[in-house]
Amino acid sequence: MDRHALWLAVVLRAVLILCRNVLPSASLELSGAQRGMRFVRLNQTNVYNGKCLDGSEPGYYIRTGNREGAHNWVVHLMGGSWCTSRSQCVVRAHTSLGSTQPWPEPGSRSFFAKMNAFGAGFTGILSRKGRENPTFNDWNAVLVVYCDGGLYAGSRGAFAANLSSPLFLQGHAALASVIHDLKMHGLGAARNVLFSGCSAGAQAVAMTCDAMARALPSATVKCLMDAGFFLDTPDIHGRLTWRESVQRLFKFHRMGAGIHPACQRAHLKQPWKCLLPQYNLPFVRTPVFVVNSLQDEIAVKMTFSSPLIDGTVRIQKCMDRSPLCPLQYRTALQLYQARLLRSVLAIQRAKRRQGVWFESFLMNSSAHCTAVYGDWVGRVDVLGRQLPRVLEDWFFHGRPQAATLPGRPHGGGFNTSGGELGRKGRVKGRVGGREEERVGGKAKERVGGREEGRNMVGKGAGNRAEQWVQDRKRGCRRRNDWRK
Repeated sequence: MDRHALWLAVVLRAVLILCRNVLPSASLELSGAQRGMRFVRLNQTNVYNGKCLDGSEPGYYIRTGNREGAHNWVVHLMGGSWCTSRSQCVVRAHTSLGSTQPWPEPGSRSFFAKMNAFGAGFTGILSRKGRENPTFNDWNAVLVVYCDGGLYAGSRGAFAANLSSPLFLQGHAALASVIHDLKMHGLGAARNVLFSGCSAGAQAVAMTCDAMARALPSATVKCLMDAGFFLDTPDIHGRLTWRESVQRLFKFHRMGAGIHPACQRAHLKQPWKCLLPQYNLPFVRTPVFVVNSLQDEIAVKMTFSSPLIDGTVRIQKCMDRSPLCPLQYRTALQLYQARLLRSVLAIQRAKRRQGVWFESFLMNSSAHCTAVYGDWVGRVDVLGRQLPRVLEDWFFHGRPQAATLPGRPHGGGFNTSGGELGRKGRVKGRVGGREEERVGGKAKERVGGREEGRNMVGKGAGNRAEQWVQDRKRGCRRRNDWRK
């Protein structure tokens, strides 16, 4: 017993020494990451009277910029799905996605635990580390807390959810209150503003991008949509369950005031369509950069899958083309990817006719909200280039990146902007593994050692992408008619 007690004492002493040496350095690391960061909760007399679901005041985290970035801003909208009924919103109102009360002040370990739980940390485009965020690391960084459950667009106001407390569906006023407060604290004098959002926040960015540009007339405003391109598409069995959910969301939160006015005029009989990027992005006049995965696991589960595929077959198995996934599901997933790509390319063509710079960066992966995570530098690349650099070229130089389009869905990213402009008007890129060079309006492809001429005037990579879409659709129809 004495020997066991001695060993126990030695172990406890070693643990104490370890804690004494490790914990202080950990606290120093946390305080360094939080330098200049604070949480701002608006007062009860905010100008637009915006509220969270539970009636608490909206809020945001902010870290001040320095050096050249002191007059530049990244304003990021947090994501987190939504609620479409009274019972769902009552439950949500008692969580961090329905109230600002649970959100801690910077300086505590619970702050980083909360951020990691919601994928909303100051990483990626919000990071202050130059290696992780080479372009925006010294900018003012703002993370807007998502607490209304209605895509920052609800305008229903307060109503009695039960006898004890009301619900406040005022997402549009809450976001307007936050932007007004930020303008009073330096955003109004900004030179460059990147207005970004993840998931549900990205959908809100698509709806309010032009409004942000109008609110800051003296600044260069551009918008980044990260993992927010949710399609209006049937599920695996051909049912329109996702569309019905969007319709309930629009009706319950009464979102007329929060959607794009031009889109609303174009869809008077179906205004709910303006909640989805494929319908509202054609009306956005501000430059937009779309980052999205062709098989985003969250988007696939929400818009495309069903309880059957989630319960009996892991959706990830289907995205990995595992033999455990039935053929009809794998075929249907390819059709979904083709629809997503076709929608993005159609918007891109429309934007070019309008003279609006629209950039898309699509990936064959299951990643969700790529740009706000710390590993975005090494996880995503285009022809050896990393996404942070692609984003920098788009924001400051507006020049297209080399186009890489797959002949079939497999790993790696590709960009649909149409080729990298070189000397003497030459455009070089890799399209589906082929080397391609365009001079003027003619193109030559080198496929297996031989050259073929092809007219590519005004089409660029989009021509190859559309061919890929058609091939996928024909392949799906040949293999299995999954709708029946």
